[in-house]
Amino acid sequence: MPFTFEFEDYEFIRDRISNEEEKKKWRTQILSRAKTAYQNRGQSARFYIQVLHSEGRVKKMIEEVTDSLFSYEQIAEYFDIMVATDKRSLLASLITKRAEQISFYNPQENPQSNEAIALIAEKLVQNFDIDYLKLAITESETRRWYQPNKLIQFIKQKLG
Repeated sequence: MPFTFEFEDYEFIRDRISNEEEKKKWRTQILSRAKTAYQNRGQSARFYIQVLHSEGRVKKMIEEVTDSLFSYEQIAEYFDIMVATDKRSLLASLITKRAEQISFYNPQENPQSNEAIALIAEKLVQNFDIDYLKLAITESETRRWYQPNKLIQFIKQKLG
């Protein structure tokens, strides 16, 4: 379990720990491991977001969007629940999301990522006024450590 990050295994083990303090400690260790795993990165990120979703911690999911841990595919999968919970915070997290790193082991661009980016951009336009989106992006560009991610680049191309 601590290396495969299978959500069903997590639930199986969690449900069998009767001591609440031990359960809490174990959960924290597993989530910390998932968040910092470099091998099996995609599965650990999927596991992490599944745990947060299962616990109803949607605001935490929104906060974690900023990190490069979650792929655009995972964000697109949970977009509707996140936008329904706090759309302004979600937009802020998407704008400040760290650019995904292209790995030495996988230098190819991910076509699913591009599809997910297009879907997220479409949903953003459905949920926000276009002028508001442009303003939010423009304001973010004035920040000291601003680095546009693929989503922002896509939106800027589409909106002009």
